[in-house]
Amino acid sequence: MASEQHTEQCLHDTAEWERIKNEYESQWPCYCRTCNGWGFVGCGNRCDEPWADPCVDCTEQGRCPRCGHQIYDDPYDWEDDTTCPECGWREGVTEGIPEAPECLCWLAEEGAGSWLRNEDHD
Repeated sequence: MASEQHTEQCLHDTAEWERIKNEYESQWPCYCRTCNGWGFVGCGNRCDEPWADPCVDCTEQGRCPRCGHQIYDDPYDWEDDTTCPECGWREGVTEGIPEAPECLCWLAEEGAGSWLRNEDHD
């Protein structure tokens, strides 16, 4: 169920995420849209640890996920400490666009999320 009424926190979080995203897109217009400039895509958890695969549209092609520069012709040359000579992106160090904040406003609408409104249930 989509919410038509958003909480102040939701609106604030979304606006802040939009600001960060717009700044990143302005600075790095050729970033990889598949992984949002991270260089990997999440695949879930393995042994209770986050697990991610290299992005098939940039790092597996030997391209920088942030600026699109061709770093290697052979993607098997990619190493954990690979640094892009154009923009300085480095795997595991440089961040991409963060995930959009989760909207939980629908919980508040249904009453199941009254904790979002700071109601006391005692």
